[in-house]
Amino acid sequence: MLRWRPRPGIEVMPFWSLYNDYNDEAGPYYLPANKVLPPNPAERVFDGPGWAQFRYTDTNYGLVASAALTPNWLFRLGAFRSVNDQIAAFTNLMSANRRTAPPTI
Repeated sequence: MLRWRPRPGIEVMPFWSLYNDYNDEAGPYYLPANKVLPPNPAERVFDGPGWAQFRYTDTNYGLVASAALTPNWLFRLGAFRSVNDQIAAFTNLMSANRRTAPPTI
């Protein structure tokens, strides 16, 4: 972590993080029409449409500072910003009308 001490008793620590999620598939949500659960999907197989992509960027940044005003007093300050930017997001809903009916989009 970056730490800046311009003089004794004063400390400033900035921070920053970035997370990009590219080409993440948004799988379908199954909505059963009755008390019968849909079958479990196959593992590691995307069964949604090709256009259902999800992309987002998370950014966090800020700083934490402290200053020793006297030997018995310590002043602390923090400023933060966090942004979740969903650039593309889709939801694909699938529902069944009867117990034996295949899911429909």
